[in-house]
Amino acid sequence: MPERVALCLLRWALAFGEEVDGGGLELRGLSQDELSQAVAASVQHVQETLKALRSEGLLHTGRLRFWLPDPDRLGHFIAKADRGN
Repeated sequence: MPERVALCLLRWALAFGEEVDGGGLELRGLSQDELSQAVAASVQHVQETLKALRSEGLLHTGRLRFWLPDPDRLGHFIAKADRGN
């Protein structure tokens, strides 16, 4: 299920995110509750997934802010997770 959370973030960032000066895409105005509803998962599961993505350097978060420093790398993470299932 981590790939569902990552895929949702990546799709939304590509569609609605803004390019960041330091690189990557930033998605603003989205809460963890909204993300959990979008992927049909508990808030706790989404929080655990976000923590894992942050520890891998694939995501940075702030209040109503998600920054994907390297969207391509996140895409590789998603593909790898899909192959593992």
